[in-house]
Amino acid sequence: MGRRRRKMNAWSLGLGLLALLLLGPVVVLFILCWKEIQAHWDLRLFLSEYLKTLGYVLPVVVGFVLLNLFWERQVEVERARGATRIFAQYVGQMGDLLRKARDWLERRTTSEREAEQRVEQVRRFLDQAVWMSQGLQMLHAMAMAAVKDHQAMDSLTGFCFRILPRVNALRDVTDLRPGNYDLRQELEFLAKEIEEWLKGAEHGLPKSRAVGRSPG
Repeated sequence: MGRRRRKMNAWSLGLGLLALLLLGPVVVLFILCWKEIQAHWDLRLFLSEYLKTLGYVLPVVVGFVLLNLFWERQVEVERARGATRIFAQYVGQMGDLLRKARDWLERRTTSEREAEQRVEQVRRFLDQAVWMSQGLQMLHAMAMAAVKDHQAMDSLTGFCFRILPRVNALRDVTDLRPGNYDLRQELEFLAKEIEEWLKGAEHGLPKSRAVGRSPG
């Protein structure tokens, strides 16, 4: 709704400037040359003066329009950068949780109590990563509503559709023993994807990659 309103405002501004550009010199000429117009009407003289006045007004109006477009573009770029920066911070935290879950999954134990503790820790870190993933989905929705630069938002959207559903799927994994190689491979895959996305975010827009297989 807000995006549509901004687009309508932009069209209104453009039409208003166009009307000002075309009719402004006419009004100015009539005001400045009213006595001469009353005394003797000369169409060629009027058109000559009109074009001369238009030549003064046109650069100002065009400059104003270009400056406005440039400024709006800069604002959108800064918004997109800010959204990507905030998003990347939470993605980094989620990646840390997944790495901790993987480290605990691979940890060796010497007693049944330690094995139970390992399962509890893996479950805790996976649940926290799932909660973080759901928060990132909400953050992405808010960013999409606030930023019009969809070229910048495509990287966040691609990450959300490729990675977050796989993180959410970890909530349903019940076998948290080291022998679950599918889970170990999935955690390694997610950690690698997140790390590469964060590296891309530091240098600009992250690029989408193909999705591997889901955990068993």
